[in-house]
Amino acid sequence: WFLLPFELRLQRGHARALRAAGILSDAELAALESALGQITTEQGLASGTPSLTRRGEGEGRDSRETSVVA
Repeated sequence: WFLLPFELRLQRGHARALRAAGILSDAELAALESALGQITTEQGLASGTPSLTRRGEGEGRDSRETSVVA
């Protein structure tokens, strides 16, 4: 789950590139951006740009992340 903000940002950029290339219409781009925004909201993510800084060991863990038990 911790990669989801980055994936959403990537998908937004990809959709905008497809629009710039004329592959998507304005309406299709708007629909994709709306759907990505809905996912962002439903997952409780900030709508801003994800931070690329590293988290410390055990710091800022998301409740949806699971630990591997050996």
